[in-house]
Amino acid sequence: MDLPRFSRPEAGFIIGVPIAWAALLLLHPGGDGTSIYADLEDNVTAMLVVHVGMMIFIPLFAIVIYLLLRGIESTAAQVARIALIPFVVLYVAWEAMQGIANGVLADQVNSLPPAEQAVGANLIQEFAESPLVRDAGVLIVPASIALVVAAVALGFALRDAGAPRWAPVLFGFAGAPDQCSSAALRSYRADPLRRRNGPHHAAPASRRGACPTPEFGVAAIIPASAVMASSREGADAATC
Repeated sequence: MDLPRFSRPEAGFIIGVPIAWAALLLLHPGGDGTSIYADLEDNVTAMLVVHVGMMIFIPLFAIVIYLLLRGIESTAAQVARIALIPFVVLYVAWEAMQGIANGVLADQVNSLPPAEQAVGANLIQEFAESPLVRDAGVLIVPASIALVVAAVALGFALRDAGAPRWAPVLFGFAGAPDQCSSAALRSYRADPLRRRNGPHHAAPASRRGACPTPEFGVAAIIPASAVMASSREGADAATC
């Protein structure tokens, strides 16, 4: 069983999608999630751009993994392909609520009279911490597990087809939720609004920090994708 072969456009797609996704995430509004409205009230546009983009990049990222599995019919390859389905479905659903819905709600609260904004901010916080929407909720946990399974299985499938022995480790790292990188990127552009005094800027006791999610580990797949894509592209050129 041989590794899949890619044309130059396909190799560019495989390498470019993770890079573009990682670049998009740099635009994510800062904040640690302890006061959602305080993080978003002046960053609604950035929040919506990032999370609408996420809904595009999630299926594109699944296509990257699918392409890397092309022509490989091992058990690991089949497991990876199956795991992509719950990853895309559940992760897109979570992004729609945690990202887009919170952005839209923050925009609506901005239009309220100042005296009513504290109530709106509390409603946003309660929504963001609901079991469906919150980090470690019923959508993102299985989505994260599915991505880890797909990434690790991809690594084993490629290794068995002739990729370097470290492929499962590297792809597994790419899929694994990374709490440290998540917290670092979320605070990269930390919003000073979080330090204001006011009822809707106080950190609720029920939320102590962000749960690890897979989105911030995505850039780790870039070197692995580059190695796989460029090596097969070079093999194609050599046979021409």
